[in-house]
Amino acid sequence: MGSNPTVRRLREILLTIFPDIMFLMETKNQDAKVLQLVDWMGYGHHFTVPPQGRSGGLALFWKRGINLEILSSSPNLIDAQLKF
Repeated sequence: MGSNPTVRRLREILLTIFPDIMFLMETKNQDAKVLQLVDWMGYGHHFTVPPQGRSGGLALFWKRGINLEILSSSPNLIDAQLKF
């Protein structure tokens, strides 16, 4: 996630479509590093699962106004409910 191609691609996605919900997997970074993305990405909410050793790591970002509830999580998944 810290690699320049990854960050460039995220910026490209955000500039072109800026999805309401963004899920990242295999972040391989601790939560503090991942949460630095919240500021420049412009998402109002987030939920992360830290990596175990040098693998894994999940991050879910969603915009303000999106009614999303985290039900549970593990190193392999984030279970969430989205209400319309």
